[in-house]
Amino acid sequence: MYFLRGKNKGFGLIELLVAISIMTLVSVAILTRHRAFDSAVVLRNQAYEVAFTIREAQNLAVSAAYSPDSTVAGTQYHQRYGVRFDLGEPQVYRLFRDNNGNGSYDNGEEYGAPGILDPRFSITALTNSADNPISGGVLEVMFERPNFDAIFSTSDELVKIVVSTESGEERKIQVTRTGQISVLDIP
Repeated sequence: MYFLRGKNKGFGLIELLVAISIMTLVSVAILTRHRAFDSAVVLRNQAYEVAFTIREAQNLAVSAAYSPDSTVAGTQYHQRYGVRFDLGEPQVYRLFRDNNGNGSYDNGEEYGAPGILDPRFSITALTNSADNPISGGVLEVMFERPNFDAIFSTSDELVKIVVSTESGEERKIQVTRTGQISVLDIP
């Protein structure tokens, strides 16, 4: 019998099953880690999108052009722009221009289309510097020319907007009274 005399070449059935099992385990581990990584990247991007909308309101306010349609005399160059967050609508935030000068959002003052988060994410908390919830679950962050300073609908020195996933991962967008806007990493 020839096959008993020479060296066996190739794989036996057991060796083949072991190799396939190892490859399957490694593939599953890689795919699982990739999915978690992808979720973290998309969450970070959503948080930056919200932060960029707040920055856009700041830039619009500071560089406000003449607005003859302003209903309040003397405010043609001093428009307030802001972003409204409402926990009643956890996936929507609204960029607005304060047309009537009352210092808050009113229906019809939207500036462009509302921001809508990916369905996997939502705004789950609006907090102050001590991480206490903002009463009423509504926050407006506004800016007015000529300052970069933020005007909040609360009396806090800074506010945080928390964007979360269904699994509990979250990112915070922090806005200070001095107009600094940052996305915080959550350990």
